[in-house]
Amino acid sequence: MRTISFYLGGGESERKRKRSKWIIPLIVGLIAAYAVAQTGATGSQPVVVPPVAPPPIDPPRRAESPSVQMAPVEIAPNPIVVPPPPPPPAPARPVFSPSRIDFGDGGRAAAQLATVRNDGGQPITLVSTTISGPFLATNGCANGVAPGAQCVVAVVFAPQEPGISSGALTIVADGKRSRIPLSGSLPRPPVVAPPPPPPTVVQAPPPIVTPARQLCFEPSKIHFRSTGKQSITLTNPERTPLRVTGVAITTHAGVSATGYEVDAARCLRVLGPGQRCKFTVRATELAIQRGERIDLTVFYDDPLTGQRRGAVGSSACGQR
Repeated sequence: MRTISFYLGGGESERKRKRSKWIIPLIVGLIAAYAVAQTGATGSQPVVVPPVAPPPIDPPRRAESPSVQMAPVEIAPNPIVVPPPPPPPAPARPVFSPSRIDFGDGGRAAAQLATVRNDGGQPITLVSTTISGPFLATNGCANGVAPGAQCVVAVVFAPQEPGISSGALTIVADGKRSRIPLSGSLPRPPVVAPPPPPPTVVQAPPPIVTPARQLCFEPSKIHFRSTGKQSITLTNPERTPLRVTGVAITTHAGVSATGYEVDAARCLRVLGPGQRCKFTVRATELAIQRGERIDLTVFYDDPLTGQRRGAVGSSACGQR
């Protein structure tokens, strides 16, 4: 018996399938031929060759690709960011300025301002003021101060007698107190020597000195519609020299007006008959906001009595 070898291409499964297809019939045929040959030689009954069950055929296998193990990926949920609550606003913090107010010499009547500023985060609800000495104050902070805002307290020097004066402005804002020293002076008027007596040999009457009854203002009235300066010309139309001692701005009710600044340094002197001088009045934003009707008063010393008098700026020199 010869052995027949078959070389089949393809995979292992394909080779097994092809061998089953050819080898099994070949083996059956060889067995049958061998049985016939034996029968002819012995004369016996033919040998029945039982059928040979074909070997089991493995089903073709699918080429499997190597499995790739994937690491599990954990997806973190989106965090919910809750913003922290805002910090509470800082309490009110009043800041006072200036540290002192000096009106200088000459009895200057221009208002000086003290400022209350709120550097805190909550409003200042109450601001009160007290003042001592020959000074007047107008509280512009009575309605409180919002955070980051400021207000002013106007102070006016109103001396009644010559000499050096002092006082203090006390401001209380939400329980915090500030004491601002105040000072100013009013010079004493010079002593006017009485006229010499007439010679005894001459029976002429002494000269009559006519006191100044009224000074002249040009313009006679001032009125501001916006902030700025206005120049006033002051004239002594009398025959007697006059010493100007101060300038004041008041309301029609006689109270010192706030928000105005007077520069009368050139007029605080002796004005001879017919002499003139100029001073300026400046209106601030506070004055425009209040909108008060104002009067201008110039104070002078009466040469006969030595008393302080006031001339109201309501007359022009051309009307005398």
